[in-house]
Amino acid sequence: MTATKAVRKIPKRSPTRELAAAPTVVIRGAPPGYQWGWQRPEDPRMHLQSLHGDPPCKIWLEENGVRVFQPAATIPHKVLTALQVAMLGYRPLVESKWVRFMLDQSWLELQVALPHVTLVAYPRLPAEFTRKIHLRTWLTAEQLATLSSAIIVLDRETASLRLWSNRTEEQVPYDVRLATLLWQG
Repeated sequence: MTATKAVRKIPKRSPTRELAAAPTVVIRGAPPGYQWGWQRPEDPRMHLQSLHGDPPCKIWLEENGVRVFQPAATIPHKVLTALQVAMLGYRPLVESKWVRFMLDQSWLELQVALPHVTLVAYPRLPAEFTRKIHLRTWLTAEQLATLSSAIIVLDRETASLRLWSNRTEEQVPYDVRLATLLWQG
């Protein structure tokens, strides 16, 4: 009689799946022991939540397209003050990372009807808002004549609205930081 070994199959790890499930940490040590960022899946509204630190906390950073700093619940004064101070320097970074997250989640759409561009944040969700941009405020008539909807894109790498995406880096595409277009205040 031969012995049969039981073979346990170990599921293959998917780096993509693990990366998608990993939290995004944006601010560390405000106050010491705290890390701030967001999880996946997440609420479709810009915010930070404590990923490490006690008690758990959440701060809303936008409301209807307006920048805010609004605790979702009561937060100890020491924690709230430390995060407020940190946000003074980190807000542009947080917003750029959130824009990339929005693009990954399909929470940002671009509609082009030259000479207008419309950004739709959180489409078909309760937090939806839009920003209509008139390109004539930035560009001359001659520049607009060289632009088509095919070369206007949302660029994840730079977290920007990119005009003339067909240009090489040496020809310098026209990038506008999405966070400055999306959030007011």
